[in-house]
Amino acid sequence: LATTPPPPDCSSHSESSDLPMHEEKEKEETADCPTALQRNYTVRYTLVLRKWSNLNPRNNFRCFTRERSLLAVSQRHCSVFHPSLMDDADRIVATISRFHYDKVAHRFPDPNFVMDIYIDKNWRVWIIDFNVFAECTDSLLFSWDEPLLSSAIGEGVAPPSDAELRLVDSEVGVRTDPLSEYRAPIDMHGFVDAERLQEGESVMSGLRFETFMAECKGPK
Repeated sequence: LATTPPPPDCSSHSESSDLPMHEEKEKEETADCPTALQRNYTVRYTLVLRKWSNLNPRNNFRCFTRERSLLAVSQRHCSVFHPSLMDDADRIVATISRFHYDKVAHRFPDPNFVMDIYIDKNWRVWIIDFNVFAECTDSLLFSWDEPLLSSAIGEGVAPPSDAELRLVDSEVGVRTDPLSEYRAPIDMHGFVDAERLQEGESVMSGLRFETFMAECKGPK
């Protein structure tokens, strides 16, 4: 882990974005996450920058592990339907399972974790990130309420023989990208139309990106 100060542009981008504070607030409010407040000691936060790579979103997956057993695998980016993934489903599960048990399961210090991985064109697996096995981590196509993930750790519940893979299986199953509202043009930040201004709406309240895009569309 590098301890040198981050480049000025990285610091300025982080300070001007509300995402870091949103993530931290969400974690503090989630009872299942082992936060600093629950442990009653102070955490010294470190900014960790990941090297940028041009990765195909199709090949990103999130893996859920409890007591070192791989339970579930979800398509990482649920806002797109990739028909070819359905054809590769069996190979995807086999590849991830083999990597998990050979390289990660008995080496990672915590027996319960969520791991994001990437499968390249040669079917090699790369670790992208680790997250806590708790509700503050997005369950994507699964739910923390369903038995597969909600069974209490230590209950002795037998893991499934094979991890369950869930993919967006049709255009109907596509979900809204949770980051889409942050991708409006910068000059539209805080945009409010004239009619709403006349009604006394604050400029600072703005419009969500989805609303803005809908109002930009022409008549059907």
